[in-house]
Amino acid sequence: MKLKIGILGGIGPESSALFYERLIKLAQSKNVQSNIGYPHIILESIPAPELLLKNPDLTMYKEALKNLQDVGADFIVLVCNTAYVYIDQLKKEVNIPILDLNGETEKILKKNKVRTRTLHFNVNYFTSWFAWCWFRRNFSSSNV
Repeated sequence: MKLKIGILGGIGPESSALFYERLIKLAQSKNVQSNIGYPHIILESIPAPELLLKNPDLTMYKEALKNLQDVGADFIVLVCNTAYVYIDQLKKEVNIPILDLNGETEKILKKNKVRTRTLHFNVNYFTSWFAWCWFRRNFSSSNV
């Protein structure tokens, strides 16, 4: 059975679009021959700048996570760096894994002995790039 990938986008819809595009390119790199070979992707995009407020209302995000779970996502990818501030609260809302891309990034940086504390990059591009790399590494031999 093919995995169902839940994506929770965020403030910048660009990161969701970039991640989606890279996921499709990953499938194409595996010589997918028909539409049925592509991954089942479920996208909830919530452009909500209120995450930047002091005590934001996370209701829309919690509902979106529950929606992704209810439609059968096997796991959820947050492609919104700002939402990671609330990852612990959000993980409590569902019974399926939410991939911690920031934690995975930290592991990669440590593994490669990157010691800088300040990185300058386009956040939307980086989130999508990292998510794509993570999927490529973890699902390179599976039916995604």
